[in-house]
Amino acid sequence: MLSAPLDIEWVWYCHLLAPVSYQHDCLHGYQHAPDHSVLPWATYTVSLAQAEQLWRLAYPDQPFQVDLSDSSIHEGQNSRPTTHAVSYDLIAAAARQKVFHYQVALPHYQDRLFLEKSLKRYKQYLFLKMKKPDIFLVPCYDIDLLWHTHMSHPVCYKNVTELYLGTLLNHDDSVNDRSDGSRLNNSYAVTRQLWKTEFGESFSAYGAMYRGDPSVGKLNTVSQDTNFNMLSKQVSVQLDRVEVTGSRSQQLGKYKLHFIEKKEILLTGRYGDKEVVDMSEKLLVLKGLNLEWEKAGSFTKLACCIDSDNLCVKLITPKSFLCFNSAESCQGESKIEFNQISKKFVSCGQSISESVTLDLDEDLGVRLDMTLTLKKLGCCDLWLVPGMYEDCIMPEQAEQLWGPVPLPRLPDGVENKCTVASHK
Repeated sequence: MLSAPLDIEWVWYCHLLAPVSYQHDCLHGYQHAPDHSVLPWATYTVSLAQAEQLWRLAYPDQPFQVDLSDSSIHEGQNSRPTTHAVSYDLIAAAARQKVFHYQVALPHYQDRLFLEKSLKRYKQYLFLKMKKPDIFLVPCYDIDLLWHTHMSHPVCYKNVTELYLGTLLNHDDSVNDRSDGSRLNNSYAVTRQLWKTEFGESFSAYGAMYRGDPSVGKLNTVSQDTNFNMLSKQVSVQLDRVEVTGSRSQQLGKYKLHFIEKKEILLTGRYGDKEVVDMSEKLLVLKGLNLEWEKAGSFTKLACCIDSDNLCVKLITPKSFLCFNSAESCQGESKIEFNQISKKFVSCGQSISESVTLDLDEDLGVRLDMTLTLKKLGCCDLWLVPGMYEDCIMPEQAEQLWGPVPLPRLPDGVENKCTVASHK
């Protein structure tokens, strides 16, 4: 059993999804139809190394692994020519499978309970095919995914379908016209009725239906920088130097400099009453009479995707020299634009140096020389702020207004009256 690099593996997989053509092409061109299995990663890497050794002997002028992002890749000039043609159009098949993978690229297709139910439905589909061999049955996407998985083990698939159906069950993914009266549309209606009659249950299944064409080109792409900025970040902040500045700084005497992470949460009581609770946390406190600190200390800060300018610097002095801790007065405070600083990690790497001057109050400020180190990237929480709905007429010729899922066109002369809103 030899494994293949990704590009060959993909073409091989597309060939397997036409089992009759696969058997024909292999037997007529290479005297046997190679088996294929979805292998564990450790087994795959070992068999891939074995395949690479054999490849170098057979095709010394062609690389085994290729850069798939390089559009200039071409066959070697002195490579051994291919002696046998493949009857199946694998390039067209690859394009169709790209669309299929969009349909099943949803989280629940990796859920074990969903897949177990899909396997049961796939067995029911084969049973229905056994009873109605001459009818073109259309599967839902959960059944089709299990069907594809079965075909990726060609020897097993051939043995099972020939045993139960009397012949190798072919798979035709070229029927994609969904318009009224099409073969696909009519066959789906027949399949739905036969399923209901045979099993007494609905053929359609939640999460297994058509979700529209891929939205490529219909949605804005998110750049690497934007994606990074939306993620929360755990950052270690080392204060290399801290200096209190301004004409009032000489009059302060004994004081404290607080570094506070501001946090407020909105709580809703049992009877609907709401209360804002301050959950702020002191990260570091500097005390003394001096106006400068070298290597003042460090703390860990979480930078979020919004409202992360919440690192507050507050300067506090005593109201009484005898009772410093019992009565304090805030002389001024300011916030660090922490989210703006954290964006520099994209271009500057894991560690950056930053100097910030804050105006705490009139004639009073603080200068911070910091070293920031990115420790960990966190999650990104997105939510929808609904807009106001309004009645309008949607122009059909403005395609960008229709969104990623194409909608059916109205007859000529009929206005497309809609209720729409712009959300953010």
